[in-house]
Amino acid sequence: MCGRISFAPTERKIKKLFPQLGKQDQLKISYNIAPSQHTYIIKDLDDSALHHCLWGLIPSWAKDTNKNGLNFNARVEGILSKPTFRVPFRKQRCLVPVDSFYEWRKVDKEKFPYRFKPAKGEIMYLAGIWDQWVSSNGYPVQSFSILTVPANNFVSKLHDRMPYILENEEMIKTWMDKGTTMETLGELIQSASEEFLTCYRVSKALNYLNNDTVELHKQEPEILDLFSQF
Repeated sequence: MCGRISFAPTERKIKKLFPQLGKQDQLKISYNIAPSQHTYIIKDLDDSALHHCLWGLIPSWAKDTNKNGLNFNARVEGILSKPTFRVPFRKQRCLVPVDSFYEWRKVDKEKFPYRFKPAKGEIMYLAGIWDQWVSSNGYPVQSFSILTVPANNFVSKLHDRMPYILENEEMIKTWMDKGTTMETLGELIQSASEEFLTCYRVSKALNYLNNDTVELHKQEPEILDLFSQF
């Protein structure tokens, strides 16, 4: 599962990664993004344009948006058998740039959040699929879902699922290439390598969506031996 992410790169990193942005373009950064909120996706590597889209895929054929936000993850297992995800997986794959995702450990009645981030670098790209739904009055809504895979040994300490992370440029190009066969995609999809991510505990203020400051990225000291494995 991947139910909370952040996208708050530094201005220097934004200029380096997204040189196509003009001075007048102001990215909306957030340290605490949840399903039903908006964040950026990249739909085409040729222009690398950033599209501010709804997290929680609404299929183009949906009658309404009552289930807005529910399809925020798409399990890769059996994805082609799911009507909601079948066409987007084949034709509308995307990248979801993030600097981290969060998972929680529950101890008794308390939930302690942890931040997973790239061990090297500031941004990583999650594999996503997108679709466009159009309302009865012609208003388009573009939305996306993040693909999940079984967790690697590192992430499995907190959860049995993790986002599908495109770890290198070759994986990104193959994922985004519309000519990539379903067989090749099946061979490509895997859990991230053990050394790709690092993890640390962050403030429980993350548990509340109205909190959205840089403080949420600061490391909190471990308070129980149970967490020492990180």
